[in-house]
Amino acid sequence: MTRNSRNAAQPLSPRRAVLHPAFLGSLAVLALNDHVFKGANIFPEFVTGKLSDVAGMFVAPLLLAAVVGVRTRRAWWAAHVAVAAVFSAIQVSTTAAAAWAGAMSAVGFPWVITADPTDLAALPLLLLSAALYPAAMRAAPRQNLRSSAEVGIAGVGVAVCAATSPPPPDLVEPDLFTDVWLHNATDASVVVRVRGLAPSVDADCDVLATDPGRLLSEPLFGDARAWTLAPDENLSVRAGIADEWEEPTRDCMVGLVQVDGVAPAIFFWRDEDLDSNTVPAQGWHDDISGGVMIETEADGQSRFTHDDEDMVDTLVTALPPTTGACAPQSEGARVAWGEVPSGLHRLAGFDPGVDGCIRLDLVFPGADIETTASEPWYLCVPTEVFPFAAGDEISIEAINTGASDGIRVAAQGPSLAELWVYAGGLAPSTKGVSFAPVPDYGCEFRADPKCGTISRSSVIVAGGGNYEAIEVAAGQAPVTLSGNDGGSAVVYVAHAQERVALDVECAEGPDTLGDDVELAVAIIPAAQ
Repeated sequence: MTRNSRNAAQPLSPRRAVLHPAFLGSLAVLALNDHVFKGANIFPEFVTGKLSDVAGMFVAPLLLAAVVGVRTRRAWWAAHVAVAAVFSAIQVSTTAAAAWAGAMSAVGFPWVITADPTDLAALPLLLLSAALYPAAMRAAPRQNLRSSAEVGIAGVGVAVCAATSPPPPDLVEPDLFTDVWLHNATDASVVVRVRGLAPSVDADCDVLATDPGRLLSEPLFGDARAWTLAPDENLSVRAGIADEWEEPTRDCMVGLVQVDGVAPAIFFWRDEDLDSNTVPAQGWHDDISGGVMIETEADGQSRFTHDDEDMVDTLVTALPPTTGACAPQSEGARVAWGEVPSGLHRLAGFDPGVDGCIRLDLVFPGADIETTASEPWYLCVPTEVFPFAAGDEISIEAINTGASDGIRVAAQGPSLAELWVYAGGLAPSTKGVSFAPVPDYGCEFRADPKCGTISRSSVIVAGGGNYEAIEVAAGQAPVTLSGNDGGSAVVYVAHAQERVALDVECAEGPDTLGDDVELAVAIIPAAQ
């Protein structure tokens, strides 16, 4: 048996690898980053946030293997799989993050975890860890001093890993300074998860204030911060919504507060409504405003109890579906077009697809459409507003009105028909046809289930000038307006709504609140 084969047959001893330079270096990085760099403004928060993840990939699997007494290569790989599973769960699931925070608090290491799926980029480093340490785990210790060092460093590693991400200062200092605070009046520790609106969310606080529990839904909220709250302890709700040193980005504070066994609730308040006060870290204080109590009532159910009915509203999670004109509008029905091939073209042909888009086959002006290879361009509008025929010479151009983006397609002759398509906040007057969005005040604001966008339907009043005025609802068949000069305008409204809250990283349409209008209008001049 060769030396290499004998080494491969030896059982593993993870404790022996804790003196490996990769482990010691990663342990030092982890300790410095979590206990010195974070919060010291030495490095950007993004760097310190990722540095712990990278170092942890070389520390956590070896520590786990040492604790459970791994002896085989299969068990060594299983330790890495376990680390990957736990790390992935707490980054993508607020429930898992809260459970982990609760477990660590139970053994004396309170954590605050912010779930961040981008941290999963560190996972491939586990493969390097798995390949790096086995040789060191088979090397026999040469003296008792080394054996003692192994045990001591492993213990330091466990302490460093367990103590990472300490709770915010306002939860470990004797007093809190806040405007809204939560008190645990039950006889058991509870895990509290607080989620503020995501940074990419824009919202009209005046509308939200009318019914926050019904209007707001989970997709609008960002990552959760989780705490284990012992009996009779208090925490700052504001600290869970935003860092205290950040300037507010909106004129209201909004938080989704979730506690196991308690119906989730929306906490909503304005800074001018409540004063900040010094709140002792323990005990209920009737004389301090902004307090909300977690209390177990006579029926055995735990609830949020409070004096200010306008501040806390139960999250409504099962709204009945809305039908008819007030129903949510389909995102798939919006107008769309490919990269604009600006300039003059000849339309060799066109083909309406089942997806609502038209394929235009374009050749250069004057080309023989029977023999010239065409370039396709896609335009998603109904065929009823497409006023062109094969063989037409057309010009195509992109337009931007400031409030909306659009395109103009115009025939050069003999019909001189034009097609204008708009997507954005407000469509401008086009060839004498004006468009005015009017909210349907008979409809309630509702939240979109995918992105949480809060909106209500609008109708478009189209016409004016030489044209009769008529209301056009989103999704209905194109409407033809007759002009006094014998011409006509065919109007199709794909989308029309008023939005009061949206996540600009998720929602379709413009990145601003207010009107969200998409339409197409074909202008057909009177016959010559």
